[in-house]
Amino acid sequence: MADAAKDTGIRAAICSEALDLAVSETIEDNEKGFLSKHNLADGRIKIWFGVEWIPVCSTEMLMKARELATKYKTGLHIHLNESMWEVEAGQKEIRKETYRGSL
Repeated sequence: MADAAKDTGIRAAICSEALDLAVSETIEDNEKGFLSKHNLADGRIKIWFGVEWIPVCSTEMLMKARELATKYKTGLHIHLNESMWEVEAGQKEIRKETYRGSL
């Protein structure tokens, strides 16, 4: 995508979406893409870290994505609250974490 954006002359912020609870691109793949394509075309092309849908990502991976985005001073893109099921599942997980933390 970065090469296509460069070739067409557009300015772009690009990210791919990593997840770790299924087989797909990893956050390490995101980092490799960042290192090889960020600031391509004299800075017109920016690479962000991308996180797929919350239910297919571990807390550890989400934290790693945030750490890498901070380390490299770039953005973080995430798909979030796309359905009522996802909102309810997230709220349920928060309640579980809050309960565990109070033990």
